[in-house]
Amino acid sequence: MTPFTPSSRSRWSVARVRAARAAFAALSLVIGLAVAQDVRLDPQAIVVNPDPAFGVEVTLDRAGRLPSYAVGDPIEVTVQATRDAWLYLYSVEPDGSVQQIVPNRYQPRLRLPAGVAVTVPGPDAGYRFAVDPPYGVSRVLAIAGPATLDVAPLARFEGDAAFARSDVAVGGFQRRVEALLERVAQDAWASGSVGYRVVRDDPVRGESTLSVLSDPSGAEVYVDGVYQGRTPLRVTTDAGVRTVTVTRDGYRTERRSVRLPRDGGERLTFDLRRVVRDGTLDVTSRPSGAEVYVDGVYQGRTPAFDLRFAPGRYDVRLERGGYAASTRTVTIRGGERTDLDVTLRREDGSLDVRGEVPGSVVFLDGRRVGTLGGSAVALRIDGVAPGVAELTVVAPGYATVVRRIDVPAGVVRDVALRQDRLPER
Repeated sequence: MTPFTPSSRSRWSVARVRAARAAFAALSLVIGLAVAQDVRLDPQAIVVNPDPAFGVEVTLDRAGRLPSYAVGDPIEVTVQATRDAWLYLYSVEPDGSVQQIVPNRYQPRLRLPAGVAVTVPGPDAGYRFAVDPPYGVSRVLAIAGPATLDVAPLARFEGDAAFARSDVAVGGFQRRVEALLERVAQDAWASGSVGYRVVRDDPVRGESTLSVLSDPSGAEVYVDGVYQGRTPLRVTTDAGVRTVTVTRDGYRTERRSVRLPRDGGERLTFDLRRVVRDGTLDVTSRPSGAEVYVDGVYQGRTPAFDLRFAPGRYDVRLERGGYAASTRTVTIRGGERTDLDVTLRREDGSLDVRGEVPGSVVFLDGRRVGTLGGSAVALRIDGVAPGVAELTVVAPGYATVVRRIDVPAGVVRDVALRQDRLPER
């Protein structure tokens, strides 16, 4: 399924309103929410909420349980929900790659009014869908909820691409959907799906030889979505227009359409580009509630989970009132999770106490801390916890002085005491 406009056929061009292939593969997603809200995906089923609070129906513009479309045919998806909801449409292609159809560059968000059938793309969307290889059974998947979902971790836009793609294959996409929906109440989302079949309208009789090379080698090769082996590969297959997909873990999936001649052959070479995958950072602190800054950018308060960054070294700074700021350097590796746990050091205050009577005994919160040397000499009390402290000064023949002192963190506070002599009897 390829979005297009008659004015342009340039692939992946937002400016020309031409988007890339959106053929939805036969992978389906199962979401089972048990007591622990466990989410799992199964390649043989569709997203199912066992106890949804509303319904979502997905249909195509052709009738039938599995309608057929030839290459080049226009195709539209219609979604209807029984209550107001935000719509998210996804596809998984035969090689296991995942594409986000809605939201896209043309429609950053799409609202489904309750009971109203909404067609994608709409008449004013600025793009259309047309069927394109690979051939076989495909499926459209819809997830809807009354509140917007943070689907940024599921797929990303590359350059000026009109449609976002997941940078991981089926397994990684499964885990990301789990992480997204396990935070959502069971009655806050619902799903639906529909399948269709892409067929050849001009079959070519005869066989052809296909040779596939890749750098690096060892990549999996699919012809029209069917696994053929690993590169370097030489196979005999049907002649005609075929879609060749090459995928290797850690590299971008590449695909090409090629016309294989009868009783002849074709050789394809793929230079695979390495995928730079984000890493995940989890930050915790004791005590919690510390502000988290990564390279100076505020990220939230601890505990802060699932912070995503490109591979590299980052400075993580934690700040909390009453505690000394702490900065740590972490190394983020693509596709890996990094844990950072920091015990913050309490930032104590200090008191400089001066009195009028040398030899007066000083108590802080009931604990003896020293004696005064007179107004000219201060008694330094270090390690005082921030907050309100009670200072008591006792001297024979003088009234006991009791003062409540507000002690700021990391600051030396001067305290001057007045000591009144007791009347003689």
